[in-house]
Amino acid sequence: MAIRLGLGVYVFSGALLLVACSSDSDGDGTGGVAGAFPGAGGVSAAGGTLATGGAVATGGVPGAGGAPGTGGILSTGGTPGTGGMPGTGGMPGTGGMVGTGGMPGTGGTASTGAFALTSPAVMDGAMVPAKYRCKGPSVPLSWTAGPAGTMSYAIFFKDVTPGGGTNGFVHWVIYDIPSTVTMLAEGVPSGYMPATPAGAKQAPNYDVMPQYAGPCFPFPGTVNTYEFALYALDVATLPMLTMSSNGAAVQTQLDAHKVGMPVKLTIKSTM
Repeated sequence: MAIRLGLGVYVFSGALLLVACSSDSDGDGTGGVAGAFPGAGGVSAAGGTLATGGAVATGGVPGAGGAPGTGGILSTGGTPGTGGMPGTGGMPGTGGMVGTGGMPGTGGTASTGAFALTSPAVMDGAMVPAKYRCKGPSVPLSWTAGPAGTMSYAIFFKDVTPGGGTNGFVHWVIYDIPSTVTMLAEGVPSGYMPATPAGAKQAPNYDVMPQYAGPCFPFPGTVNTYEFALYALDVATLPMLTMSSNGAAVQTQLDAHKVGMPVKLTIKSTM
């Protein structure tokens, strides 16, 4: 509460204020008084801009810091942060061809087992039982499926004794064995076209007979070596051969139509 005492003296709620009086230019006697109140203080007292501090106090753009504050691109770091292609590493990571190794990994022919010839009657390099010597029945044989492209099989059995007088003797040749056949039972019948396996043919042996001739030689006490060679062939029937074609003629056709190299089973025999 203000009480005027005159001569520019005011008392505000017990406080004494001396104010230098100024003339009232508009003659209404208000100019001096209005300017004297710091509380009302039009421009200076209220301090419109400074007191409220519109822009500075609220600091619209700088305070909120729209773009710099949120930092859209830099803060989230979309592309650099996720790193799509480098992070997942699609092709190098999965390594389709190399990892699974489609063709090398499955390896059709190789994975099923190498082409091989065996006998349930005699091991490779072992002495053949006496029953299969001379006029005995043929040795039972079995083999794994031949390489891709095999259309038939042939077996060439001969003496391979190093330096022996019987080296090269042909003991048995059977060819045009169907590709579906992977074994010969003991005792294949004699004849150019034996009853089993159906479709197969036999060439004359060293004794000029189309049949199996077991190890049999006129040198008692010696040990000879014999070899069964199994051929996989790219034809179902060997060409240019007849029932009188000897072992050498058959061998020529075997070399011309073999698929890969023949597999072998070696046996020994004595009197």
